[in-house]
Amino acid sequence: MWSEPKRRDAIRRALASGQPRISEPLILAQFNDRSGSGVSMIIPVQGMRGGVVVGGINAARLATRALPGLKEKGVSLQLEDVTDPRRSVGLVAPEEAAPGAASLSRTLDVGGRVWRVTLRALPRYIEANGSHAVSRLVLPAGVAFTVFLGIYLNLLIRRREMAEELAGKSTRALQQSEERFRMFASIASDWLWEVDADGRLSYCSEHFSELTGIPMGKLLGRRWWRPLRSSREKNRLLSRLLAERREIRDFEFSYQKPGGGRQWIAISACPLLAADGSLRGYRGVGRDVTERKRVEQELHSHRNHLQELVALRTADLLQAKEEAERANQAKSEFLANMSHELRTPLHGILSFAEIGCGKAMQVPAVRLKRYFENVHASGTRLLALLNDLLDLAKLESGRMVLSREEVDLAELVRQMTQGEEGRMMETDIGLRLELPSAPLPVWADRKCMQQVLANLLSNAIKFAPPGSRITVELQRFSSTITLSVADQGPGVPEAELERIFEKFVQSSATANGSGGTGLGLAICRQIVLAHSGSIYAENLPAGGICFLVSLPDAKNGKAIDKLSRLVGERVQEAHETGE
Repeated sequence: MWSEPKRRDAIRRALASGQPRISEPLILAQFNDRSGSGVSMIIPVQGMRGGVVVGGINAARLATRALPGLKEKGVSLQLEDVTDPRRSVGLVAPEEAAPGAASLSRTLDVGGRVWRVTLRALPRYIEANGSHAVSRLVLPAGVAFTVFLGIYLNLLIRRREMAEELAGKSTRALQQSEERFRMFASIASDWLWEVDADGRLSYCSEHFSELTGIPMGKLLGRRWWRPLRSSREKNRLLSRLLAERREIRDFEFSYQKPGGGRQWIAISACPLLAADGSLRGYRGVGRDVTERKRVEQELHSHRNHLQELVALRTADLLQAKEEAERANQAKSEFLANMSHELRTPLHGILSFAEIGCGKAMQVPAVRLKRYFENVHASGTRLLALLNDLLDLAKLESGRMVLSREEVDLAELVRQMTQGEEGRMMETDIGLRLELPSAPLPVWADRKCMQQVLANLLSNAIKFAPPGSRITVELQRFSSTITLSVADQGPGVPEAELERIFEKFVQSSATANGSGGTGLGLAICRQIVLAHSGSIYAENLPAGGICFLVSLPDAKNGKAIDKLSRLVGERVQEAHETGE
């Protein structure tokens, strides 16, 4: 491990100078003892940042293999690192020579270090050369120096070739990597970005320029989020995350596009830290999530709308349930009333018929006549009830055939009220007519209008208290004629003003003891609707109720009738042709 600092120092010097460098003497990694003393040769790889080729040289083996004949001739070789003038570090230790033995030293500057090579004459070399021992050391010394330099140059060339080959591969790989990165960046739907420690954009892909609408040249060097024109809250939050050096994951925010419209993006990034832990910047990716946000908002809207629909549907079902329950109750009440209404005249008919049959030969003709009159009255009442049921069924099914003509509604009101004067006199009920002197023609079925007036007048007479007054009024409003029939009776609860026009329904304020089947107002509404009109009721402030019927005048009634017939014919033709 003690060799590692020396190797790192040599690598640092080689990278700084760009030239091959040799380390201080060290123990090579593949040896575990002093026999592994040697040096590391460091050759920087050009074009590859931080790239070097490292080779080891074992000094003792180098000396033995390079100059094997020196020891046989009695010459000792010593190799030292003398770069530091204050000390020397031996790489090849000499054999022990006699004191004062002849020697020859030379220094070499190789690989950024200073080396000293010393040759010493051993006793057998002196014996063989005598007084010429020193002069004859020059030749071995020259050979040794030449061999050492040759070996160094050979190693240097080999390592440099290796470094150049590695640099070429690295350059090609880097070019391929850059080309691949540019291609991915150009076709990726996401955009890439990098900022420095000050938050200024140092790199971004073309997509980011397209997204912001700002040329690439103007983007670089700017704080990257400013072109996005996002909200202050989002900018503050993002600035805090960057300042805290925190990793960012799927951070979403929106901004106003230069051409108008809202854009949503999501970014992810990680901090770039230097070796000393300082922040170098951030590198990350961004994505346009506008479409996803739009879909999410639509889904949210649809979900809310679905909840509203479910709530409305639930309310509709509850309302339908309540209406069904009311209809069922009305049907039950109707059947009870119908059974009573049908049973009463039938009971009268059967009873008087039975009495007449039993006493036909015994009673006077006058009494027998009265029996037949009662039978006739009960039959008439039963026939009227059945006619009401049949008329309502025809009106609701649209099978009622209307014989329209111009009907003077003012004259018809006079006729109908005159026919009810006897009933009103019997119950001490007064009548007030407010009719214009000019005719008020409507395009209507005369019998149907008579039926509406009869039902409204009958109800008013039935519920008006003795001594009160019934008011019948006709008015024209532009192309509409309005009929009102008001009494001073008990009125109808506000919650029931609409329901009293439903079939089988009677007001809770007048149902007890008033008789009837609850069909009169239902028939009135169906007749009025068939004439393109409307009917409703309202309570009077002083007491009582007022029924109001609005009908189009004769001119507009004819136009509406003609249009309805035309539409009906087209529908019938389409139905027959199967369109």
